[in-house]
Amino acid sequence: MDGRSMAVNSVALLALLLRIATVAGQGEREVLPCYTCTYIEGGDDSCYKDPDNSGSVPITDCKRGKGQCCIISRTDATDKLGTPKSLYRGCVENCDPKKIGKMEVTPSFSDTNYKTYCKDPRCNNGPGNVKPGTGGGGGKFIDGIEGINSAFSHHAVWGLVVLLLFGIYQAYNYH
Repeated sequence: MDGRSMAVNSVALLALLLRIATVAGQGEREVLPCYTCTYIEGGDDSCYKDPDNSGSVPITDCKRGKGQCCIISRTDATDKLGTPKSLYRGCVENCDPKKIGKMEVTPSFSDTNYKTYCKDPRCNNGPGNVKPGTGGGGGKFIDGIEGINSAFSHHAVWGLVVLLLFGIYQAYNYH
């Protein structure tokens, strides 16, 4: 094989590897694992206190597109603030980017409604009546539920993918 053919093959291989990495990255972004459960006052409180163990499928891989996010929707009776009447964890589509990482509080005569929105895997693990975190830095909202720093995890994985692809490319060129 002459030098020109090897150069063309090297470029073709590099293009193929970059395409594979791009497609793999797109697929990863389309899936957002969110806690998914419902709590109603007087019922099973595992959704509220231990979402990892609520129901038969406590985590759903949401596939609602680029605008998706995890949510906690909670209602407290005005005379019993701090004790939920109901709580829902799940995912929704078309999230307003301005609401991510924030909590909406809507008080009424009899109830106070809270909605929190987040975009990291399993970030909807909090109690729903405090400003949401992203789970970053290993913080805890609920005992036993460790957070992860998703931004770091994502960059570390992609750094390894790029390093691996570069190694394959170099090995192909030198043999």
